[in-house]
Amino acid sequence: MKLPAIAAMPAEAVMALFGSSPAGLSADTAAAHLKKYGRNEQDTSEKRHPLKEIFAHVNSPLVLILLIAAAIALLLGETVNASIIISIIVASLIIDQWQENNARKAVSFLRRKITGRVKVVRDGRQTQVTPADICPGDVIVLTAGDAVPADAAYWTRRMPMLISLLLQVNLFRPKNIPSP
Repeated sequence: MKLPAIAAMPAEAVMALFGSSPAGLSADTAAAHLKKYGRNEQDTSEKRHPLKEIFAHVNSPLVLILLIAAAIALLLGETVNASIIISIIVASLIIDQWQENNARKAVSFLRRKITGRVKVVRDGRQTQVTPADICPGDVIVLTAGDAVPADAAYWTRRMPMLISLLLQVNLFRPKNIPSP
């Protein structure tokens, strides 16, 4: 489901849109939002067709040069040289596919093993959920060093101008300038 453009909306309007408040969502509302909007995770089920992967490998400049060399060798009657070049291309393709498959398996394993916890406010209390269970309208509680687990609007009740100014100063502070 497509969400409305909320980046320019005030925090109160966004909270009203999703039925939230500073006390967070209720457990029932959060469950309904998860059903309606889906889980906060990337869809990793989409796999590329093997022929597209082979074409992407063959489309590299080095492989194209080798294919041209094999074609020239065949035109000149050098079938042994052409077959050696083609066997090098095929071996390279097999090794590349094997490495890609192993890399996909490793990434999938790491995604399953590394799951963080996120503090959100639900039913007026702080609770911890997985990043996949965050839904639109959740109030995410961040502390120093936390990674932002989802697309989120920054909202604070205390000193927003001072915090914004401090963020800007820290972003542009020259760190490696030698003192005189």
